[in-house]
Amino acid sequence: MAVSEEAFSLKNQQKGAADFKWPEWFATLRHYRNPSDWRAVWQLTNTLLPYACLWWIMIWSIRQGLPYGLTVTLAAVAALFLVRVFILFHDCVHGSLFPKMGANTFFGHALGMLVFTPFDDWRFSHLRHHTSYADLDARGFGDIWTLTRLEYEKASKPKQVSYRLYRHPVVLLGLGAVFSFLLRFRLPSRRTKRKERMSVLFTNLIIAVVILIAAQTIGLRT
Repeated sequence: MAVSEEAFSLKNQQKGAADFKWPEWFATLRHYRNPSDWRAVWQLTNTLLPYACLWWIMIWSIRQGLPYGLTVTLAAVAALFLVRVFILFHDCVHGSLFPKMGANTFFGHALGMLVFTPFDDWRFSHLRHHTSYADLDARGFGDIWTLTRLEYEKASKPKQVSYRLYRHPVVLLGLGAVFSFLLRFRLPSRRTKRKERMSVLFTNLIIAVVILIAAQTIGLRT
């Protein structure tokens, strides 16, 4: 159901914070609120170990000259585990995977290398996105390009076309992800400080080192 910006704002102003009550089921979530070391280690183990094994089997299948369709199938399964790696990386960004922030930071950097995402830089933009979520005056950090209907109607035709192309599923869910992880995250976000910029540089160097080591061990073609 569409609601105008003015009506939405008025509705929230009329509803006082004192009248708010958490739903009854909210209390049942307390059990899952606090992070656990053993649970975090188990999640890392059942994600990273299968992911590493799939990499090894893919390399073995290529060297054995097996049909490349097998390697591609294994890669598709490995991609699912890589998504899982990013989920755990995201938890580290929020400091919610481990109880201690130091552990979240360490594993955040380590997992960030696997998903080509600098930990400190992405944390800067992502947490800023959370603080400004649904605030039309604070768009542009860690979010998807969004225009209101009025802004879209007032935009020039080229901008409208660009906006529709940008939000097309092929771009938003396909090409956009390739661009972000392979190219966009190689540069720091806007308004970052030295810590975030060094995180980008560190991640880029690690990626380059991994590529060089892989080329010298399993071979560039493989």
